[in-house]
Amino acid sequence: MLDLVPPPAAQLRDAAVAIAHARAEGPVLVCCALGYSRSAAAVATWLLTSHTANTIHEAIDMIRRARPQIVIDAALSSVIATAVEERS
Repeated sequence: MLDLVPPPAAQLRDAAVAIAHARAEGPVLVCCALGYSRSAAAVATWLLTSHTANTIHEAIDMIRRARPQIVIDAALSSVIATAVEERS
């Protein structure tokens, strides 16, 4: 995935599944080269699909508390929503 470019919803779904599987083994660190959008989008998708967060805004707020510099704009929020909807 390119940073600051919304990835395909399928990639976010795949990332959320990978996070869920890895969490079965213990704590998981999700990172990318810059840490601005790719990892945040993957975690937001996982937070929503795991029902840890109820809304995109709640998921983003949870991530922003740990990583204030994340960049999740309207386009990326839309892809996250699509990834979550298609997963349901």
